[in-house]
Amino acid sequence: MDREKQLKTYSLQNFFDKDAKIYEVLDPGMLEYPFVREDMTLEEYEIEIEYWGTHLEEVMAGEYKPLWKQRTEGGI
Repeated sequence: MDREKQLKTYSLQNFFDKDAKIYEVLDPGMLEYPFVREDMTLEEYEIEIEYWGTHLEEVMAGEYKPLWKQRTEGGI
């Protein structure tokens, strides 16, 4: 099974309304990542957590910047 199909199979969006806000459906422990913001949707959360996981060197160096913040600052 390729990665995209595997991610879709285990997507949180398969279990909850895709437009639900993360604070409405996720366990508080899943909300402690540095990229979480109050109005974030499940789709945004899944994109951000995958990005965070592929940029752990930046996280450890204190240089990590979430995708949503990069977009609002015009970085991407």
